[in-house]
Amino acid sequence: NGFVELLKYSNPALAADDDDAEPAPTSVLQAAVVESLALYMSKYEEEFQPFLGPCLGHAWSLLTSTSLAPHHDLLVTTSVRFLTTVACSVHHHHFAKTEVLNEVCHKIIAPNMQLLQADEELFEDQPFEYVRKDIEGSDADTRRRVAVELVRGLCRNYEVQVTQLFSANISTLLEQYKQNPAANWKAKDVAIYLVIALTIKGGTAARGATQTNALVDLHDFFSQHVLCELQAAATGAAPHPVLIADAVKFVSVFRVQLSRAVYDTVFPLLLSLLASPNPVVHTYAASAIERLLTVRDAPTAAAPAGARRFDVAALSPLLQQLLTSLFAILQRGGSEENPYVMRAIMRVSVVAEQAMAPYVQVCVDALNTILGRVCANPTNPTFNHYLFETVASLVKYICAATPAAVNAFEQLLFPPFQTVLQMDIAEFTPYVFQVLAQLLEARDGLSDAYSQLFPPLLTPTMWERPGNVPPLVRLLCAYAAKGKALVLDKVQMVLGVFQKLLARGATDQHAARLLSALWRACELAELQQYATPIFNLCIQRAQGYKKVGPSLVSTWSVFLARYGPRALWQQLESIQPGLANMVLRGLWGEWAPFVKGGRAERKAAVIGTVRLVCELPEVLADVDTAAALLSAAASMLAADAGVGDGAAAAAAEEEEDALEVDAAGGGGGGYPHLQEKLLFQGAGAALGRDAQVLRVRGAGSRCSAGQPTGDQPFLQLPKHHDRVQARAACGDERGGGAGGDAAQPGSAAVRPLARGARRGGDQGGRDGALPRHPPPPAQLAGARPRPRPRRSRVRALAVAERRRRRRRRRPQAAPRRGARLDLCVRALRRRQRRQVGKAGGGEVRFALPTCIIAVSTCLWGECARHTRAQSVE
Repeated sequence: NGFVELLKYSNPALAADDDDAEPAPTSVLQAAVVESLALYMSKYEEEFQPFLGPCLGHAWSLLTSTSLAPHHDLLVTTSVRFLTTVACSVHHHHFAKTEVLNEVCHKIIAPNMQLLQADEELFEDQPFEYVRKDIEGSDADTRRRVAVELVRGLCRNYEVQVTQLFSANISTLLEQYKQNPAANWKAKDVAIYLVIALTIKGGTAARGATQTNALVDLHDFFSQHVLCELQAAATGAAPHPVLIADAVKFVSVFRVQLSRAVYDTVFPLLLSLLASPNPVVHTYAASAIERLLTVRDAPTAAAPAGARRFDVAALSPLLQQLLTSLFAILQRGGSEENPYVMRAIMRVSVVAEQAMAPYVQVCVDALNTILGRVCANPTNPTFNHYLFETVASLVKYICAATPAAVNAFEQLLFPPFQTVLQMDIAEFTPYVFQVLAQLLEARDGLSDAYSQLFPPLLTPTMWERPGNVPPLVRLLCAYAAKGKALVLDKVQMVLGVFQKLLARGATDQHAARLLSALWRACELAELQQYATPIFNLCIQRAQGYKKVGPSLVSTWSVFLARYGPRALWQQLESIQPGLANMVLRGLWGEWAPFVKGGRAERKAAVIGTVRLVCELPEVLADVDTAAALLSAAASMLAADAGVGDGAAAAAAEEEEDALEVDAAGGGGGGYPHLQEKLLFQGAGAALGRDAQVLRVRGAGSRCSAGQPTGDQPFLQLPKHHDRVQARAACGDERGGGAGGDAAQPGSAAVRPLARGARRGGDQGGRDGALPRHPPPPAQLAGARPRPRPRRSRVRALAVAERRRRRRRRRPQAAPRRGARLDLCVRALRRRQRRQVGKAGGGEVRFALPTCIIAVSTCLWGECARHTRAQSVE
């Protein structure tokens, strides 16, 4: 009743004037009430049902009593959304009557579809804000958008009735426009939007309309009422600019439904609209051209990803005029950094591929001019991303067809890139490194410029920015492939970079990629002196941070493919006898199914896993190891089942075509480093998006990031013999306690890897974890380890009291069958650990009598409980 009274409340003294933009206090109050009703409707449909009728009637009365004044916008949009919620719910029968639908269509939807005076002013004064609201869908709170949503909501259950009602309304609006096009152009604007609202049943930003209303003759409306507007604009008999923008938007929205013949007709018309002086019109035309070039036909056996509907053969005759018009827009005042135009240039270069060769010189010169301008003040990250994306696509397709073009690209791109690196523009350096890696991968060898660039890339300051890590890793991989001698000369510094990247959870996959590049480029003899320290670092890191497992399996798969399974086995056994089986069973077998990357990485992991089983008799001799590896191989094959070349190609094309404005860094003044990856690169450019840098606790993350010098290498390599002697002197299997019992002759000094290995300090973890770092010198000398700081007694008492209260409030559920046995065994294990710990013993071993007592006690309790349950029944 309170909400109803508030909806009926009116106070002329608080009413707003017609020219006020701010809503009146009563409108704000009533909008909040309607929003609360919509929330009740969406969350509690059954409970709200008795009150729905009166509330819906009062919301209806509010809508019919409002005007088109700006101060009523808030109340109108909120009330229309409430009607949409009801129309999409199980209570849609409130709109079932024909007279109700007629009232909704003619008194609520049609008036709010009109272009308001504020929209006209926005079209003329702030064209890019108008484009952003319309194309990117940021006009969620406008009258037109909520009216469109109400039409779609009504069409869910009353598609035939709504289509018939609006068909008559659309015909009336079009007749009004024909009588006086200059004065009644708004009528056709409403008619086009009504057709769009009626027709779309489903769609995405990347694909446009994917499901349409079969009752609407889309092609007939296009040929009679949309195509004529485009032709009139192309011939100079220009209608109102808003209608031109509406016609271009219609083509863009229904691009999937339009045939290839329509494309051949529309494309020259859109190309001519690029010369329009109106910013909205030429921006809409550039965006429509870009969207049309992404459309693909249904997949076939010849084209698994689907052939482009407007392919290279159709685009080539229009390339020169198209590129000239697009670059001319970027020279106009106000459109110098138009992201939609730059995205269209990028899409043209991607679709044209090698056909861009005659225009590379002109395009790169124009891009260099733009780059020099934006370097002074990089304020538009979306525009800048598509700028470098265009450069990357040109390098990718032109150099693939003509390898000799690499030198020409370097002569054109090195001067602006040198300016970016000298000015240290943080927003552009990741892009520059990616393009440099592309150029180096396309070369046959190193030039003097690349040789001089290599030493500065290894300085720690270059790796401090998270956005630089993926492109720099790719650039170092390219150096390893093209200039092995240069990399071997600085191999300690390269391994220092590897150690720094391996110590962080956000960059360990890049460390694995860098190490894999070294395995591919170098012979085992050239890296033999570093192999043992590298594997030690990897194993230590695996114990301290278990999620590094997939990255380690990936790089070890490359090692295995390059040097063979026997080399991997001998390398692990040289660290410690028995370590190979532990690593293969506890790390490889568990994390191989989770290897990340592309098809090449997962394929290498599968083949490496199978080769370990088939080529190493030692693996077959250990049943657990062989079973773990076979299970991992089966899991990978099952997970990748059906992913063939065709599906992979389709996925790659989908990634290219799904490139949206928001994916390029989006709408803000800042440059989030997550968005600095270029998609259109060479095959070796599968760089992952950087994650936020996480602080990884544990010994594996403590690495030096100091400046390398000639006397002290960047990589501090641990000594294997010192580690073995430390364990022998300590006598503890876990390598962390002093004064422990000596290890048995047949026991392994390294425990198997376990997924649940703790990330704590050097105290050792549960059974099945690798050893931590060797104990400090004080423990090796027999000194008593430093005790852990004790918690304050007051704080401990408070924590214990909170736990007791929580335990009392928690309902005690009956333990499941077998849970008593688990609890009993765990309690006995904890008790025996405490006793062994007090005595200074080594590893805990469960005695057989203890297990028999535990099992007997549990079974006795289970039998007694079962007997009591039967007596109660």
